[in-house]
Amino acid sequence: MGQAAPASPDEWRHHVAQTIDSIIGEVLSRHYVEAHGMFVTSDLIDAEIAKVESRYGGADALRRAMDEMHVTMGQLRETQRRGLYAQTLIDLVVPATDAQIDAYLAQPGAAGLTREEAATRVRAEHAAEVIEPFLAELRKGPEIQVIDITTLE
Repeated sequence: MGQAAPASPDEWRHHVAQTIDSIIGEVLSRHYVEAHGMFVTSDLIDAEIAKVESRYGGADALRRAMDEMHVTMGQLRETQRRGLYAQTLIDLVVPATDAQIDAYLAQPGAAGLTREEAATRVRAEHAAEVIEPFLAELRKGPEIQVIDITTLE
């Protein structure tokens, strides 16, 4: 939605390779989370959607906003599902030490945050530097064969 189609075959191959890599990362993440006994359930998704509804001022306001953006409830649920898996992976893999949490809570603007909220923010700040190398290690697993599609004709 809203993105121009790649202009050349090379751009198209690059786009497809990025899409496949993203899908592989998502699947690996979900399997890792589930292997650690954590699952994203309909109840969790419902709770996230209730938070979104609250931010929009209720279910009717959210529905109007979704209509304006041409987003279905199924798409919103899928987005929330993916986000919950991503956050759970971050919670499992990215550490947030007591010292980091204390330092975060001491910052201006952190007043009123709980330790859990501060820990989530600390993890988010460090996620990029931890998650990509972590997923790269998972991709090395014996069940996955990565093919360079940019060389396919």
